[in-house]
Amino acid sequence: MKFETTVFMILVFVTSAGSQSGWAEDSKEQASVPQLNKAVTQTSKSEGFKLSAKAQETIGVRTIKVISDRSPLVSQTALVRTLGQIAVYRLRDGWFKLIPIELKDGKGPQVAVKSSELKPGDQIAVQGVALLRVSEMDAFGGGE
Repeated sequence: MKFETTVFMILVFVTSAGSQSGWAEDSKEQASVPQLNKAVTQTSKSEGFKLSAKAQETIGVRTIKVISDRSPLVSQTALVRTLGQIAVYRLRDGWFKLIPIELKDGKGPQVAVKSSELKPGDQIAVQGVALLRVSEMDAFGGGE
């Protein structure tokens, strides 16, 4: 199978998750989607979004763990540039959230990142980032 075809199939899988079946709001500003092979299973304006295990596998999400207060090193592919900011996807308690970061050392294939929103135990997505962005934009109704 060609690369372009594979990427297209993954995008269709990811972007169709929120558009099929209605979203039910609860008191915490979260929405749940029935887990019928859906990618995004929950959303929250404050927490971010959750993906099914199948979606994470299909997208190819890989993370690294933040182990101390020191600035973790991540590959350039982990960085998301949007609206004049640089950000990474943090995974905490099953929730993916795009958080702004500051580059501490921005040269080479790996960069040190710092954010007040990162703490030991968090994880940073280093693979599958572009499709996480597509999932987020679909779940929340467009770009930010």
